[in-house]
Amino acid sequence: MVQPLSDCLNRTTVALGKEICSRLDALPDAALGDVVFCFRNPEEGDSRLVQLGDMSEFPSLISQGPLGQLVTAGVVDRFVKSPHTPEDRKQQAMEWLSHLREYGNE
Repeated sequence: MVQPLSDCLNRTTVALGKEICSRLDALPDAALGDVVFCFRNPEEGDSRLVQLGDMSEFPSLISQGPLGQLVTAGVVDRFVKSPHTPEDRKQQAMEWLSHLREYGNE
């Protein structure tokens, strides 16, 4: 199953669901950004597709472990449903650094 899937990824993007999470771990690293994740939008209730490589958080997501394990643990789901924009995360990081500086000056 992995080889045909890998061959297919070389030609097109493939949508994968949670039912084959164990096979995701066997995908080559070069194919991970082409994986399309389907999820239910919590605000609208409709189904959405997102190509993982198109997400600004993709490097942070993939650095946490094998894709199949991340899907099984719900990490991918949390990433794609996160309402926080990259600007929001930058602001949160700046606030955290500010708190660290204040703590260091005490």
